[in-house]
Amino acid sequence: MDTSAWIYPWDVADHGPSALSPVVRDAGLCAVNVAVSYHSLFATVPDNPRRHLVELPRGMVYYRPDPARWHDSAVKPRVSAWVDELGDALTLGRELAERAGCGLTAWTVGLHNSLGRRHPELALRTVWGDVVTAALCVRNPAVRAYAAALVADVGARADRVQLESAHWLPLPHHPHVKLALPHPVNLGMIAQICFCDHCRAAGEAAGVDVGALTAALQRRWQRCYETPVLQPLSTEEGYEAYQAVRVEAVTSLVAELVGRSPVPVEFVTFGDRAATGAHLADIERAGAAVRALAYGPAERVKEVRAAEEAAPDRPRSLHLGLSLLPEHVADHEAFLGAVDAAGDAPSLSFYHLGLVGAERRTWPGSVRRG
Repeated sequence: MDTSAWIYPWDVADHGPSALSPVVRDAGLCAVNVAVSYHSLFATVPDNPRRHLVELPRGMVYYRPDPARWHDSAVKPRVSAWVDELGDALTLGRELAERAGCGLTAWTVGLHNSLGRRHPELALRTVWGDVVTAALCVRNPAVRAYAAALVADVGARADRVQLESAHWLPLPHHPHVKLALPHPVNLGMIAQICFCDHCRAAGEAAGVDVGALTAALQRRWQRCYETPVLQPLSTEEGYEAYQAVRVEAVTSLVAELVGRSPVPVEFVTFGDRAATGAHLADIERAGAAVRALAYGPAERVKEVRAAEEAAPDRPRSLHLGLSLLPEHVADHEAFLGAVDAAGDAPSLSFYHLGLVGAERRTWPGSVRRG
């Protein structure tokens, strides 16, 4: 079975490629997925020789961009100071991969970052015009140019590009969320649909009366606090057509990124697809492999597989992401149960070598040994 595992660049730098390579090699991993572009983070790092906690207040890139690949993007990546302190993520990842005899995947978080704080014109705008700085608009041409440059840049130095958040960001997605939503499905969905100028124009071009739709959704939001039961949002005129425009934006973006990448591309799916706008069958047809996150014991893995198999947009091949973390699998037996529940998935990726201790890092090796 094709297996890989996620890891952060500071894990590689702190432990050292020479110390980690036997772990990767003994596990029989086909690739290491090293984060090269990542969102904000607060994490514990068990048995790390240099630190106990990692706090990243901003989303940044962790490699040195090639300026020649960014001429067509007005927006440039924000490079973490850790690159100077610890080293370039792609250089560290390549050394680990070569020592372990496996491939290197550039784990790339695309549109969920902090660029919206510096460039609010790129960010998602709600039905009221509020700016959501952690979520970039999929339809915005400058955002798409940024994502294309990023994929071309990291793909030139990796064996595969793994896209995370190459879709609309499901909300809420914030470390200190305060919500009081009597109808979380309706209200949450209303709050996360983008109505920036680019999206409005695309909706109007598709025949949607966007002004009428925004007014209807604003009224719906208010009624959610007053009415026990509401009809689905799809009953609002123009809603389904506007959703189709959102889906097309994601599919066409992925197709563009596949075209710009010099290496194979993988699309990671998570969250409600009505929110993310990800149509997995179309994304697969655009040339990207699809990986669903199924973090949990066997029961959770089975739920994810069953839901995907029943979905009308199911891809032909569904790769899976499984977890090594104690919050998801209590012990080795539970981990093996999750692996067994993955069935005939063409590949498994394990989360996460840097967030667990030495013993759990050996668990992927038991998959190879059967």
